[in-house]
Amino acid sequence: MAYQFHSWSRGGIAAKITTPDDLGAGTAPTNSREEISFDIDISGQLVHKQFLVASAADITGIRQEIIVRTDPRPNSGDFEPNYFASIEFYDHDFAWRYTPAAPVGENRSQLRPWLMLVVLTEDEFHKSIQRSSLSSIVVTKPGALPPHRELHLWAHVHSNLGNPTTPLEHVLGNLHDQFETDPDGLYSRIICPRKLDPNVLYHAFLVPVFESGRRSGLDLTIQNIPAQQPAWTDLIEEIELPVYYRWQFRTGDNSDFETLLRLMEARNDLDPRVGVMDLDCSKPGFVVIGSEDEVPPTSPPVLGMGGAVKQLGAVPIGFEEPPAEQVFVQEVKKHLDLQIQEENFESDPVVTIPFYGMHHAKTTEQLPAFQPESDCWLHDLNRDPRNRSAAGLGTKVVQDHQEELMQSAWAQLPQIQEVNRRIKHTQLVFQVNLGLLQTNFEEMKNFPGKVLAMAGNSISRITDPEESKTIFQIISQSQVPNATFSSSMRRLSRPRGKIAKRLKSSGSLSLNKIFIKLNPRVPAAPINVDASDWFATSNDISVNKNIPRALPQLRAFIPNTKADNNQIINEKTTHLRKVLNQTNAVMSIEVKEEISTVKIPDNYETKVLHALHPAQTLLPALRATTDGLPKPPENEEELLPIMAHPDFPEPTYQYLAQINPDFIIPNLELIPPNTVALMEPNFEFIHSFFVGLNHEMARELLWRQYPTDLRGTCFRQFWDPGGLRSPQENNGTSTDYKDIKPIPQWGSDTVLSDFAQIGRPLPNKPLVLLLRGDLLKKYPNTIVFAQRAVRINNELLLADNSQPENLKFPLFSGSLPPDVRLLGFDLSVSEVKGENLLSVNPAETEPGWFFVMAEVPGEPRFGMDIDYTAPKNGAKNTWDNLSRGNFITPDVFTKGSIPPAAGVLGWPNDGTEANVNQVLEKWARSSADMAGILLQKPTMLAVHGSELLGAFQS
Repeated sequence: MAYQFHSWSRGGIAAKITTPDDLGAGTAPTNSREEISFDIDISGQLVHKQFLVASAADITGIRQEIIVRTDPRPNSGDFEPNYFASIEFYDHDFAWRYTPAAPVGENRSQLRPWLMLVVLTEDEFHKSIQRSSLSSIVVTKPGALPPHRELHLWAHVHSNLGNPTTPLEHVLGNLHDQFETDPDGLYSRIICPRKLDPNVLYHAFLVPVFESGRRSGLDLTIQNIPAQQPAWTDLIEEIELPVYYRWQFRTGDNSDFETLLRLMEARNDLDPRVGVMDLDCSKPGFVVIGSEDEVPPTSPPVLGMGGAVKQLGAVPIGFEEPPAEQVFVQEVKKHLDLQIQEENFESDPVVTIPFYGMHHAKTTEQLPAFQPESDCWLHDLNRDPRNRSAAGLGTKVVQDHQEELMQSAWAQLPQIQEVNRRIKHTQLVFQVNLGLLQTNFEEMKNFPGKVLAMAGNSISRITDPEESKTIFQIISQSQVPNATFSSSMRRLSRPRGKIAKRLKSSGSLSLNKIFIKLNPRVPAAPINVDASDWFATSNDISVNKNIPRALPQLRAFIPNTKADNNQIINEKTTHLRKVLNQTNAVMSIEVKEEISTVKIPDNYETKVLHALHPAQTLLPALRATTDGLPKPPENEEELLPIMAHPDFPEPTYQYLAQINPDFIIPNLELIPPNTVALMEPNFEFIHSFFVGLNHEMARELLWRQYPTDLRGTCFRQFWDPGGLRSPQENNGTSTDYKDIKPIPQWGSDTVLSDFAQIGRPLPNKPLVLLLRGDLLKKYPNTIVFAQRAVRINNELLLADNSQPENLKFPLFSGSLPPDVRLLGFDLSVSEVKGENLLSVNPAETEPGWFFVMAEVPGEPRFGMDIDYTAPKNGAKNTWDNLSRGNFITPDVFTKGSIPPAAGVLGWPNDGTEANVNQVLEKWARSSADMAGILLQKPTMLAVHGSELLGAFQS
C-alpha cells in the first residue's frame, strides 16, 4: 500500500494563529497565550474582537480513546531494537491542535507538536508524588529526553488516501475535505527517536512539550510563562513531567525480519543421511507358524527407511533380491493367509500380524488373498517391513489417541445415522430403478429409435460431453425431425396399434425402422416410401427436407378417391388427415431449402442408457442432499457395502511429529540452521501410514460398537491444507484438498507411490520447500509463495505478480517446532529449475521459478538497521540501507543535526558528490521527509529454483 506523510495538520480556529514557531530557540514573543482577531457581525455591524486561543496550558488530560495504536504493543517482550517506538492518534490534527504557534520553514513544513513520546529505562526516572489527576515522573538522567529543538521532526500526518505527490502547501488545502470523506484515511503519529538496546525493559510516556502544559498538568501556576517556552532543554539535569499515557515493553535481540531473512541460505548439498533412517530387521519379532523359531531377517538385515519427506531422487537401501523370494516375505504370507481362513475353534488360536487394508481392498464378499509377487499397494505394503512400519505408526497414533478420537466420532453419530438412513433409502430406490431400466431399456439396446423415444423429455437434460450439447439439441440440428420421438408418433407407430392393423403394415410400421430410414448410415439415394415413411413425416411434412425426394412415391401411394380415403382413414385419426392435407400442399410447392445430411451418431442410444442408469441419477442426488454431512460413496460399487463413517479433518502429520519429528524428516538435526532447500514427499511412507491409521480406526469403531463397517476412510488429511492460496483455489471445498481418495477407490493396479491415483489429481508430483531458521521462530507468519521468473537483459527477475499464472501458493504446509516449516508446491523439478538459463537467445530460455519469503504487510513501522549491509550485485545504496553504522558519532537519539556520513561504510555511493548532497538534503528537512526516510518497508527474499536444485537432474 502506498503511504503519504505530511508534516503537520491544523483545523478549526487554530489555523488562524500567525505567530511563527521558534522551534524551541527562545526567540518567540513572551506572551502567555496566543491571541487571534476576528471581525464579528453584530446587528449588521462588523466589530473587531481579540480572542485567546486554547493551548497546552488548558490541558489537564486526554481521553485514551484518541489513541488507536502503539508500537510496540503494551507489555511486548521481543520488540526489535532497530525500530523506534511510536504512538498514533485517530484525529489527524491532534498532535498540533494545542500548539500556540504557526508553521515555519521551507513550504511552512515545520511545527512542533504540543505533546511528545519519550522512552526511558528504569534507572532514568522515578515516580513523583501525585498532586493532580495526572500521574507524573521525575526524569533524573541528563540527556534522556529528545533534543528540544528537534521535536518538530518526530510528529507527522499519515495518509492512506492516495494523494498524488505534491508540494505541502497544495496538499494541506485538501486535507480537511478528505478528512470529511474518509476520517479513517488520515491520522497523526509521534515517533520517539531514541535508539534502543537489545534485551532491555523500557517505559514509554506521553508528556507535554511546552512549559505551560507541563505546569498545568502538575497543578502549578502558569502566570508569566511564555506560550512557546519548551518544557525542557538539553542542559536540564532533572525535571518532573506529567504523563498523559504510558506503557512498557521489552526489546529482544538485534534480529528484525530483514536481518534474519538475510541469514537464510539456499542449499542443494544437504547431508545424504537427511530423510533416511536405518530400519533394523535382523529380529522381526514374530515366530514361524508351527514353530518357536523366530522369523529370519530380511536381506539385507538393515534397510533404509524414509520419512514423510525425503531428498529429491533419494532411493533408500531396499531388498537385495525380489521380495517374493525373501524367506521373510514367505513367512509373512503364511501369517497373513491366516487372516482370510475360517477360524478353527478346536485348536489354539494363532496371534498373527495384521493384514493392513484387507477390508478396504476387498471387492467381493471374500477377503483378498496376499500375493507377495504383486506390486499392488495392498501387497507391497504388507510385504515390505518399511511400509509395514509406517502403517504400524498409524496404528500407534490411533491407540495413543483412541479416547479423544472416539469422543469426536460419537459427536458425529447423529449425522452418521442420518447419512446411513438416506443410503438405505437410496439402495431401495436404486434397485427398483435398475430393475425398471433393465426391463424396459436393456432389451432395446439394438433399437436406437425406441431408446430415444422412450427417454422422452429427459433427452433435453442429457448432455454429450464431447459435443457440449444436449441430445435434444443434436437431434434438432440433424436430418431427423423432432416429431419422430413425440408421444403422438409413438402411439401411431405401435406395431400392434389400431393404425398398424388398419394399414395392414405386416410389421413394417415400426418406430425403429422409421428412425433408421430417417437417419441412415450414409446419405441415401431416393427414399423407398411405404406406410412407415408416411408416418415418419407426419408432424410437419411441409418443411421436412426429405419430402422432395419422396414425392413420386408419395403421389403413387395417396388414394385418389374420397371413398378410398374413407375406407382407410377413420374419422378419429385426425392426425393422419393433417398428414394428407400437408402432403397434397407439398406436391405443388417447389422446396428450395438445402437438404440436411447431418445424422445422429450411432452410439447415442448407449449414452442415453448410461445417463438414465440410477448410478448417474440417484447417487449425485444423494450427495446433494447430504451437504454438510459425512459424504456417502460416489459410485455404484461402493453404495451397497460401505456405511457412513466419522471424518477426522485434523492434519495427521502432527500426531506423527509428536511421536518423533524424525518420522517427518529423518536425521532432522543434520539440516543446518537458516536453510532453504527443496525436497519431495515420500508417498510410500505417507500412504502406508494412512492405511495403518484407517485400518486400526475401523477396528476401534467395531470394538466400540459404532454403527459403521470396516471399510471407512476416516483419515484423509496428512498435511495442513490451510494457508494462503490463489483466489481460484479458494473456491474449492474442503474435500478438494484431501490428501488421499477413500482407500476402497485406490484400485487393484495402483502402487503406493502413485500419488495421482491415490491423492487428488495434480499435474506434477509436488515439491516440498523446506525452511529452517530463526526467522520462522520469531516470525511464524512469514508469507511464502512461488513466483515465475522472467529473463530481462541476461538477468533473472520476478515476473509480474498481477498475473495469476505467474504465482503459485502452497498446496499444503507443515511445521516442526521450533524452526522448521514444510510447504508443498504444484511444480515439477524441470519447471522450477528452468532450462537454458545462459542462452543468449531469450526464446530458448525457460527461466524457471523463484521461491519468495516475504514479511507480512502490516501497519507502518519506523527505524533503521543495526548493522550496515552493502547492496549485492552492484545495486545502489538507498535509504533502505540506512543503519546506525552510517553515523560518525554514536548517540542515544537519532538527531536531525547529525546526518549520516557520506563516506562511512560506503553509504551513500550512488554517484558524484553532488548526488550525495542531493540524497542527504532530505535529512531533517521536515517530519514528513524523516518519516519517509525511516519507514521500514516489508522485506522479501527470492531464491531461484536453480540455486536449490544444483546439479540435480529430473
